[in-house]
Amino acid sequence: MTNAVALFNHDQNQILGRNGVNLELSVDDTGLKYVLTPPDTQLGRDLVENVRAGIISQSSFAFSITDDSDAEKWTRDGDAEAPYNRLIRMIDRIYDVSPVTTPAYPDTEVKLGTRSLDQLKALEQPPKWQQERQKMLNELKREDLLRGLF
Repeated sequence: MTNAVALFNHDQNQILGRNGVNLELSVDDTGLKYVLTPPDTQLGRDLVENVRAGIISQSSFAFSITDDSDAEKWTRDGDAEAPYNRLIRMIDRIYDVSPVTTPAYPDTEVKLGTRSLDQLKALEQPPKWQQERQKMLNELKREDLLRGLF
């Protein structure tokens, strides 16, 4: 695909990922799909928590279409809220994908994948060395207590 980035709310100052690093882009029967492994940063952790809580649940992407006349098709729709329908057939470039608070297309969604949930749980656990250290300290305290009894 392209050298796209993942941003929060299309904000260039809130970068979450880059294609080929921690962002995978693909196209399925529905349209554009992306898988983002959030970075272990405050922004990444906040995003995971907001998605898990349902605060952030939709997505958007910034793109350009080709100059070809068949790249898009506009039709008139009878819906008063959305009187026109735009069918995009050819995308020239994807600039960013973004979990957003207010998407241009309300049928989009953001889901927390198992890997992201596992990463969040891992962040909540102390590192293995800290766990081992705590075990040793507990053992030393226990030995000191036993020595004091005898």
